[in-house]
Amino acid sequence: MTVEAWEELFERWELPQYRGRQVFEALHRQSIRDYGEIGVLPKGLRVRLAQELPIRLPEIARREPSADGCVKYGLKLADGALIEAVFMPGEPSRAQVNEFEDARAISQPPVNPKSRAQNPESKNPRFTVCLSSQTGCAVDCAFCVTGRLGGGRNLTADEIVGQLYAVLDDVGLEAPGARVVFMGMGEPFLNPEGVIGSLEVLFEQISPRKVTVSTSGITPAFETFAGLPRRPNLAVSVNAADEETRAR
Repeated sequence: MTVEAWEELFERWELPQYRGRQVFEALHRQSIRDYGEIGVLPKGLRVRLAQELPIRLPEIARREPSADGCVKYGLKLADGALIEAVFMPGEPSRAQVNEFEDARAISQPPVNPKSRAQNPESKNPRFTVCLSSQTGCAVDCAFCVTGRLGGGRNLTADEIVGQLYAVLDDVGLEAPGARVVFMGMGEPFLNPEGVIGSLEVLFEQISPRKVTVSTSGITPAFETFAGLPRRPNLAVSVNAADEETRAR
């Protein structure tokens, strides 16, 4: 929920609108995952929120660390659907691979991402989190494993934001240092409602310049995203086996 949505909720509950900003700040800027810990709220309100709007993050069902500090996550949603998210460290000194190498082939032991949070020189390190927008993908690009799953379903805004928070909690980092890329499972432009809803929340913590949405070229959605008051970066993935086809 956006700040405005929280304010509208409390107005319907006949409570001061400023409570909405307090809840949003606690959940998204202070990384609080339990209403009971929001001390500025009356106890009765904290209990009501916990009962009517429980906080649930995706469950980490699988965690695959790589030698260069990257971590691939298998995340289980409330309905049992499995999606993937990836943590990628931003420090060049940590990265021991490039796009032409397999990180798993590096002989050194994996880097523990949590060590960055404990390093005073890395209080707010730069890093990237790759998020999914669907549980499958109907585009079916020949090179992509997700396409073999078929269309799946769209992720809701809370499921998309929840991926980021599940990863951040696991590595012990916070959103202000993050870059976010929508390059995980699914085609973001086939889920504009969920993606745009998540962007409205993410942009309250992360600059739009640090967020990139990647599409295979679903052109009807370009106008929708171009019309946003705050727009993410756009990456158009143009793939083909030869340069002539790719250029065309």
